[in-house]
Amino acid sequence: MAYALSHWCWKSSGGDPLAASIATTNFAIEGVTGEWSTFVCSSDTYANSFSAAMRRKAMRWLSLHAHYDDAHPWEALEIVATLLGNAPGVDEVQAVKHSIQMSYECFKMRLDCCL
Repeated sequence: MAYALSHWCWKSSGGDPLAASIATTNFAIEGVTGEWSTFVCSSDTYANSFSAAMRRKAMRWLSLHAHYDDAHPWEALEIVATLLGNAPGVDEVQAVKHSIQMSYECFKMRLDCCL
């Protein structure tokens, strides 16, 4: 299922309009990754599943994203809004909405597979 998420981000970044592709990765994925990693790091349960020798290395990525700049997804959304302008077409708004929804769905499938 991680492949589905990776493929979706690659497909969107390579073929969708710029606003939709930024919504795919920089808003939707970065935002949910920060929320998810903060939740996982909020207790020691997951960290303690690793041996003491591996724990720091295993948790590095999660810890970085849990303390990541929370402004990044909102800055990305501002860029999307700027690209769309003051009077975006319905099709442009739908493309951005679809990109965000697909990102969330792919992320959810990945998590469901892990759980």
